[in-house]
Amino acid sequence: MNVNEFSLQIKVWRSQLAGLLEHTHKSTAPKKLLSKALEELRIAVEELMVAEEELRQQNDWLENAQKLVEAERCRYQELLEFAPDAYLLTDHNGVIEEANSAAAILLKVSPHLLVGKLLVTFIPLTERQSFRSHLNKLHRQEKLHEWEVRFKPRKCEPVEVAITMAAVRDRSGNLIAVRWLLRDISERKLLELERIELLAREQQARKEAEVARARMTNILESITDAFVTIDTEWRYTYVNSQAEKLLGKSASELTGLIVWEVFPDTVNSQSYTLFHQAVEQQVSVTYEEFFPIFNKWFAVRLYPSEDGLSVYFLDITERKQTEKALRQSESRFRRLVESNIFGSTVMDFLGNITEANDAFLLMVGYTKEDLRAGKLQWIDMTPRGYLGLDKQAIAQVKKSGSCNPYEKEFICKDGRRVPILIGMALLEGSVNSCICFVLDLTPTKQLEKALRQQAAELTQANRTKDEFLAVVSHELRSPLSAILGWVQTLQNASLNPATTARAIEKIEHSTRTQIHLVENLLDISQIITGKLEMSLVSIALAPIIEVAIAHVRLAADTKQIQLQSNLDPRVGRVLGDPKRLQQIILNLLFNAIKFTPQGGRVKVDLQRVEADKANKGATSSSSSSSSPLPTLHSLNYARITVTDTGIGINPEFLPLVFERFRQADSTMTRSYGGMGLGLAIVRHLVEMHSGTIRVASPGKGLGTTFTVELPCDSI
Repeated sequence: MNVNEFSLQIKVWRSQLAGLLEHTHKSTAPKKLLSKALEELRIAVEELMVAEEELRQQNDWLENAQKLVEAERCRYQELLEFAPDAYLLTDHNGVIEEANSAAAILLKVSPHLLVGKLLVTFIPLTERQSFRSHLNKLHRQEKLHEWEVRFKPRKCEPVEVAITMAAVRDRSGNLIAVRWLLRDISERKLLELERIELLAREQQARKEAEVARARMTNILESITDAFVTIDTEWRYTYVNSQAEKLLGKSASELTGLIVWEVFPDTVNSQSYTLFHQAVEQQVSVTYEEFFPIFNKWFAVRLYPSEDGLSVYFLDITERKQTEKALRQSESRFRRLVESNIFGSTVMDFLGNITEANDAFLLMVGYTKEDLRAGKLQWIDMTPRGYLGLDKQAIAQVKKSGSCNPYEKEFICKDGRRVPILIGMALLEGSVNSCICFVLDLTPTKQLEKALRQQAAELTQANRTKDEFLAVVSHELRSPLSAILGWVQTLQNASLNPATTARAIEKIEHSTRTQIHLVENLLDISQIITGKLEMSLVSIALAPIIEVAIAHVRLAADTKQIQLQSNLDPRVGRVLGDPKRLQQIILNLLFNAIKFTPQGGRVKVDLQRVEADKANKGATSSSSSSSSPLPTLHSLNYARITVTDTGIGINPEFLPLVFERFRQADSTMTRSYGGMGLGLAIVRHLVEMHSGTIRVASPGKGLGTTFTVELPCDSI
């Protein structure tokens, strides 16, 4: 019976009580007894009415409470659905009773399909024992703090999950349900693993960087340009010896200091603007500027990077002085023309030359007799390409009385052309004649041509140097990258012995390659500076060649190249440095193997040659780039020939083979590697042994032959 039904029943009782009272007045029963019973009934009815009111109030309170509970339940459901982490409710055995959307996404199952499933079925078999152990612990604890486990959704990769569990108990303290909070930590785990790997790589890279930095320092110190590096805060981080000389300060004085504080006068200079432009726009910048603090002109090249700025600068004061002298010379020539002390002539506007001084006649190769005979005609002496300029100049003279000086050519009497600078002015008192002042520009043009050629050579030299630095960086980095890759492979404990041996072999090969590159750089640096020394002894060539062949055999076998030799034991001895002689042979052999395709052949011959035959061979070689065979007391020569069946050399490149930094085409560096130093070093070493070297190749794809001739020891 609800409150409304109870209220209705009370009304019925009250009605019955009223009827009973009315009946009592009419009854003959003892009134006293009836009155007492009625009073008790009335009191009971009133108590029932009070109880009715209390029940009504309680009912209202319960309805409000029920609405609040329903609102809280809805809000709980919304929070649960929109929660970023997965939430589950299971019974005490781990059977899922409730799951939010995040849980469904994590487990790759729709929320309604999760209900009724055992949560442990999403745990890999290897981790279920641990999972059950944690679930059992919850029987003794209210809450288990975060612990980690892997979940395995169906047909998906395992997911790393952090779990927090909370117990739900009845009034008796018995576990009746479990609340689960699941948080996907796969990304965090991956980051932790990457951090560990990165730390290991960083430590290894730091060690290798120290070694590379020492080698790079030696290389940078050998650069003839001044070179500094600046970090992103404009602080010096490296200064080479040439920069110390030009800046007048040591590296220790500059390192760590801000450029603009060390040289405050540069703040308002072109350099300040261009330095910032290079860094902000990340573009290379080349410019020239005069620095009053040093009283010098510098040619500056800026190369920005994420770490700051690399600055190359060269003292060009002497060149600038030459250019200034040229400008002053041209100015003096101009003043001399205006002073009428150079060639001059008078002509009418039809082109008839009526007067000319000796300087003009000498310039064009005519005589006074030719002038008087009327043989000097302006139109006949002017190439067709310049007639338009002459017409413009005459029009300007007619309009303003004079014209701006301009350049043209005259055809001399003997047919040659002479470049001139000419200016015209209207003759006073004449309307159809003008005087012309003519300056022979032949010396100036020759000087301009020489300067252009010099500038082109300087530009090419700078470009070659930049390309060389880029190649050096690539060639030094490639072996280091290979070493790093194989070291990381060795760190894998599961490698088999064969792979480990191969890794060690590759590391050794890359290390030797690195050493070879650095030694070539040091050798070429010593050759350039004239500091390369040799220890000469009397020595047989055959053993040296045999050792060199053994050294390159692995490289030849790798490409299945036949390595043949024919060494005449009667050659005798030569006076030379054993180490440098072996370097000559090694460089030639490595060069031959590098440019010989798979399955090719490389052959080394050693023979004794009489002096007259050696001289004949040396002088008859059109492709030799070495100096002529020196005159020596020795009568016999040792001839070393390295022949390959490789890619050959184009005839036009043969004269350039032994030059530094030269390779046959721009793709050679990418296809075959190397810095273009090996053959240049070989040439210098051969010449230091008073020998000659030459190269011959029938053409591209037809192989190459290098011939070295060294004087035999006369002892």
